[in-house]
Amino acid sequence: MPVFLVSLIGLALLAYAVNPYGIGISEDSVSYLAAAKSFMEQGKILTLGGYPSTRWAPLYPVILAFLQKLPVSLGDSMTVFNGLLYVFTVWTAWKIMRFSITIPLLQWAALVSISWSFAWIQAFASMWTEPLFLFLIHFVVLLLFRYYHRSHSGLWFLLGMVTGLAILQRYPGIFLLPVVCFFVFWKTKDLKSLLLATSTAAIALLPISIWLIRNYLLTETLTGQRIYGGYLFWKNMLVLADTLTSWFVPVQVPLALRIILVFPPLLLLFIWILRSRKLQNNIHLLLIASYLLILIISYLTDIEEPRDRLLSPVLTSLYVLVFSGLQHLVTSSMRPAFPSWIWKAMVLIWLLYPTSRILKNAHHWHVTGVTIYNDPAWQQSGTIHWLKQHELEGRSFSNDIFAIYYFTGRRSGFVPKTLYKRRFPVFYQSVKPGDYLIWFENKTWYRWHNLGAIQQKLKMQEIHRFNDGRIFVILENNISPSES
Repeated sequence: MPVFLVSLIGLALLAYAVNPYGIGISEDSVSYLAAAKSFMEQGKILTLGGYPSTRWAPLYPVILAFLQKLPVSLGDSMTVFNGLLYVFTVWTAWKIMRFSITIPLLQWAALVSISWSFAWIQAFASMWTEPLFLFLIHFVVLLLFRYYHRSHSGLWFLLGMVTGLAILQRYPGIFLLPVVCFFVFWKTKDLKSLLLATSTAAIALLPISIWLIRNYLLTETLTGQRIYGGYLFWKNMLVLADTLTSWFVPVQVPLALRIILVFPPLLLLFIWILRSRKLQNNIHLLLIASYLLILIISYLTDIEEPRDRLLSPVLTSLYVLVFSGLQHLVTSSMRPAFPSWIWKAMVLIWLLYPTSRILKNAHHWHVTGVTIYNDPAWQQSGTIHWLKQHELEGRSFSNDIFAIYYFTGRRSGFVPKTLYKRRFPVFYQSVKPGDYLIWFENKTWYRWHNLGAIQQKLKMQEIHRFNDGRIFVILENNISPSES
């Protein structure tokens, strides 16, 4: 009953968020769509520019390719697909938390705070890799619990398969591998368990290994060329702290105060977990540590901020640990001296925060769209409207190739962001007289593009100006071979 009711309300939130502008579409979503279309038409997973796709693991584009064959729009099929994943993930989360939490009120509080969280609803309302990734992570954790509490050891094979699918869904899924192998070996700590752990790792790594070999043979890189992000390391660490503390304390509270309120109690909780030596708590703790370590390492090679979307895989484990710690506090010999109704009231009052936060954001998405290309302003885009009505005689380049592809189906050349300095020579070499530059303006995510610098290198003539963009024709390329 709790799972059914919580799932039903969660589905209602998802439906409200995606109505009337549809499931959330971001730049990554458009890249997945392009890769899925190339796989469906050519049997190859290619980028928007027509090159072999390496930046993302291949499972999601393959799934999208099959969903495109259904007799309904991809947006509708993805909405239903994410809704089903949401129900299955809530169910697995409920099964997981019942291993650690026995007090009914705390079980309910944990389930509600997870299932109606900003991180989950945003992910499941978008065409992103996270929904399936979340389900696979929960399934792995549930299998670990089952494996440890059953004498039947054949579950190691299923653990390897599901872990392998998680890695094929997102590269960071590799964080599951040491956790799974450690606990498979730790069950009996003998030669047999060592062989089982090794076999589990082999099964999990085989599919992604084939994909990485393919990547290297085609592009001489394993996961694509990525920008150096080390100079943003400390900024990303602050974003990490900001996101984690926002799960417990309202975002209106200053970050420094949130850190003081949240991290010391969490540290004490983790120390207690290490001392308690309970299997289920140790699994959650190792999952959190492994995933956060993967993210922190990635900050050196990428610039994506660790917001709720990226941190959603640790949400369930973190909340289960917190509520199981609270259960230990109120049931131990050191329990508080005040009556039980006080801590129960405090839990219910705290639940008002995550609930009110998701209600506010669901309404915001309902009005403005979930992510970038659901913004209703795109429906009034003069630039997009003109491109739909006219054919360009030459090639086109743009600072938003994703918008052009999503709204018109056309492929355009990529104008590098100022952070990708090494890509400018290739861009300038590609541009020829007669080509077009489609330049979108007044969008906050274009802050890393510099039209003035390009105009110093290329002689261009503006032929159209709209409310949100400009269209230029390239008259002359002034770049000398030495500059390229």
